[in-house]
Amino acid sequence: MARSEERSDRTRHARGWLINDVYALQNLMESFLQFEPLTPRLSSIKVPTMIMTGEYDFLTPRPLQDSLRTHIPDSALVIIPRAYHAFTLERAELAAYVMARFAEDVIAGRWHGKKTIWVAPEEVAANSRRFRGLRSFARDPGASRDAGACGAV
Repeated sequence: MARSEERSDRTRHARGWLINDVYALQNLMESFLQFEPLTPRLSSIKVPTMIMTGEYDFLTPRPLQDSLRTHIPDSALVIIPRAYHAFTLERAELAAYVMARFAEDVIAGRWHGKKTIWVAPEEVAANSRRFRGLRSFARDPGASRDAGACGAV
């Protein structure tokens, strides 16, 4: 394929993304018209809840994550180190490992979120069956600390 044809294909592809982005932005803006805060209803969630985020996620503000954590009774915020908003793609193996350990702990009755913040291990533990690799970041359920404050994780 000639360079001009390759460039033309890339341009068409980019335009397709741009058009989709415009529609996505329009849908997002329209959703704000019917927006109703759910914060007062979060305390009615009665199932174990794990809230996950990337250490460097700048798209979902930490105060929003903390609001979920402090309003959902049996929840914990788990921070995936060295990851951004798309941590399930960036650190897929680690994200899957953490989710699997969460499911196992819930099924076994071992999960106790207690509105805490945890930092996931850097790597998947070979034979770990529980969250042994996770380390508590803030035991105080009312604590609202930024993950960046703890330095490198």
